Amino acid sequence: SFDEHMIVERKDKSLWMLIRTKYGIGESISRDRGKTWSTLVPSSIQHPSARFFIRHLHSGNLLLVKHGPISKKTGRSHLTAFVSEDDGHTWSNGLLLDERSGVSYPDGQQSPDGTIHIIYDYSRTGAREILMATFTEEDVIAGDPSSSSVSLQMHVSKYEGISDETKIFAKNPIQVIQSLYLDSEGMPSHDVFLKTHGLYPLNSTIQSTPYFTVSFLKDDVLNKNGEFKPGKSAELLNPDFYVETITKYNSANIAVPIWDGRVYQDENDLILGGYSSKLNERPVGKINSKGLFISESEGVDSEEFPILQLPAENLIFDPFEWKLLGLKQSSGETIQKSVSSFLPIIIYGPQGELLNNISFELESLPASQSLVLYGIIDGKKIEIATCSLTNSDIVKRKEASQPGDGEVITLTFQGLYSDKISHKNTDLYLHNESEKLSEEYTIQPNTIEIDGYFQDWRNIHGVKDMKGDYVSYLYANPDTDLLEFKISNDDKYLYLYSRVVGAHGRTGEKGRYYWYAYIDVDRDASTGYPPTRDDNCYFGISIGDDCEAQFEFVGNRFVKTFFGFTGIGAEKEVLSGKLKLGPSYYSPIGKDGKKRESYKIEYVNRDSSRFITHDYTEGTSEDIVIALSPDGSEVEVKVELAGFLKDTSGNMLMYRGKKIDIAVGAEGSSDHYGSDDWGADSSPVIYGYTIK
Repeated sequence: SFDEHMIVERKDKSLWMLIRTKYGIGESISRDRGKTWSTLVPSSIQHPSARFFIRHLHSGNLLLVKHGPISKKTGRSHLTAFVSEDDGHTWSNGLLLDERSGVSYPDGQQSPDGTIHIIYDYSRTGAREILMATFTEEDVIAGDPSSSSVSLQMHVSKYEGISDETKIFAKNPIQVIQSLYLDSEGMPSHDVFLKTHGLYPLNSTIQSTPYFTVSFLKDDVLNKNGEFKPGKSAELLNPDFYVETITKYNSANIAVPIWDGRVYQDENDLILGGYSSKLNERPVGKINSKGLFISESEGVDSEEFPILQLPAENLIFDPFEWKLLGLKQSSGETIQKSVSSFLPIIIYGPQGELLNNISFELESLPASQSLVLYGIIDGKKIEIATCSLTNSDIVKRKEASQPGDGEVITLTFQGLYSDKISHKNTDLYLHNESEKLSEEYTIQPNTIEIDGYFQDWRNIHGVKDMKGDYVSYLYANPDTDLLEFKISNDDKYLYLYSRVVGAHGRTGEKGRYYWYAYIDVDRDASTGYPPTRDDNCYFGISIGDDCEAQFEFVGNRFVKTFFGFTGIGAEKEVLSGKLKLGPSYYSPIGKDGKKRESYKIEYVNRDSSRFITHDYTEGTSEDIVIALSPDGSEVEVKVELAGFLKDTSGNMLMYRGKKIDIAVGAEGSSDHYGSDDWGADSSPVIYGYTIK
């Protein structure tokens, strides 16, 4: 992370910026009054990843308050003040303000009489104390805590403690549960959570492997025996890259993710919503201040909710990763977890700094029949990983995966990291090899073309969804198992992207498949309809679904793209093109069997006209265009902003500068796999996306 920046002006009029980073303190200098800044580098000031404080004193000297000595990295302890008379090049010995573990977040000022006041906290989630130290510049230079002008550890505020659970939860319930798991510095720690519940990994081994995925026309690369023998004219279709990290370890207990419900916050309560094939989602209990599930199923048919069939005493809420877990004893067996990370991957620099400015490019080298992944930093190309396109390096084959196309084969090749990359635990690090980098490189503007070639998405960040997050009463369908969702835009269009384990649109001969982008236009969950409450194919979505962009496949064949609107009114309002946001429903028929006044309407824009559409109805919306990758695992969608229509005042619902919440979902029948059950999944929500 890069945050909590502090800037001081030096005597030569340059600006010196110190930044809290993952590795401690980074620094950058501007010599043009802040218009441009030098590349961030680690500061010689050693520090943990924690807040520090720096400012000018009346004398013109600099005051720095940090943890421990200038040249030594400590934990959040030994809060010490230093003075520099030469713009931070050298520092005084220091005045120790508070040696205890758990002190943090210093800030302060100097009063007109020269007294320096520093305020900070101690044990932020335990004792919860705010304290103050006062002293003078001379005290810091002398390093003398016995001076009459020095006063230390003066209480400003102290938490007195509340035992009543309702009052505890009047504070943030997540923070309350996290406060049960404090480390030696008094800070909430996920490691402490894992150790408390017997989940901390022991005897860990971690293997990180790069893989390259490429599609080909079968006739170009397979001989009559099915062996990979690419001809000279073989074209590489949609090359891709991912890192697979396999962790093997032992622990006393095993945590099994629970997908038959979700935990969400409702004011000061943590509610557990259970999923049901008949009743959709309903509240079935709460998470208490200990992180335990307390069932409140009175008036609820518990047999309709799979989550209520689980032993409540085995369920625990992880407040750090917002997950509901089922605990069971491991019986001593080795546990294995596998995680795949697609581009853009996360890489750290030699000092542990996150390389936010890195972009990636895949390049084919025909002469050596190889693929290379380059990282591009400050106009320099750095080799990250490479693979040989040979039969011996193939680890996976996927044939005839794209709906309606049996002529493509997708191959995964195992690669090797370059000597500039190392991995520590699950993280990748780039060595400091800048002097060896060769060619200058100009990054091309990132524009999206809907062409089934996804290189223009490789440097766009999105949200990830866990593989295999299946609800128990639905089919475990890989074609609806979402892995990623991304979004971009230009002046006229939204661009949407998703990746699934299998293939978008694959249905079998008689099946159906639907893909949705559901958008909370006004960021108000009370308008539109809450998908998880009104349709049992959406899960974990806490936004109000006002507008949708969608596509449909039937019998492995593309049928159409179309829009959806869920607000005040129905067909008449949509056909008029003037819409009003408000509470609505997914289904036109209520539980009483009567037709509702407001419900979701699906429509297409074509030939300068607007038409209501339904399932199976042919005729695509000309302002929504999609393209699939050769293996169907990726889809890109272009949606014209004007297609979302206007409000009753004539203003577009979607426009540049508009901030929205958005997620995607996929649902489909499983005829291809010989099952009558449907599969479904939803991505995490991207909150507060601004249409730039």
